[in-house]
Amino acid sequence: MNIESEYYLSICPECGIQFALPKKFVEQLEKTHRDFYCPNGHSLHFPAETKEEKLQKLLAQEEERKQYFIRKSQRLEQEKKRAENQRNGYKGMLARVKKQNESLHS
Repeated sequence: MNIESEYYLSICPECGIQFALPKKFVEQLEKTHRDFYCPNGHSLHFPAETKEEKLQKLLAQEEERKQYFIRKSQRLEQEKKRAENQRNGYKGMLARVKKQNESLHS
C-alpha cells in the first residue's frame, strides 16, 4: 500500500522543534484559526486572514459601498423631485401674480 501525502513543515517559535503537518490539516487550521500544538505541547495558530477571507471582506466592503451610493442616488432623486415641484409651484405663483398685475394695469 503506497500512501502519498503532502506535508507542511513547521517550526515552533517557542522551542524551535521542526515538525510536519498534513497540508489539508494546515489548510483547515488557516481557515478556522484554531489552535494546534507542537510535539512539545506549545500552543500555535495561524492568525493571518486567508486569501479567501480577505476577498470576502473586500467583497462585503464593496457591497456596502454600492448600497451607500444607491441610497445616495435615491436621496438625490427625491431632492430633485422636491426642487422641481417647488419650481413648478413658484412658476404658478408667478403666473398668477403676472395675471393679477396685468388686470390691475389694464
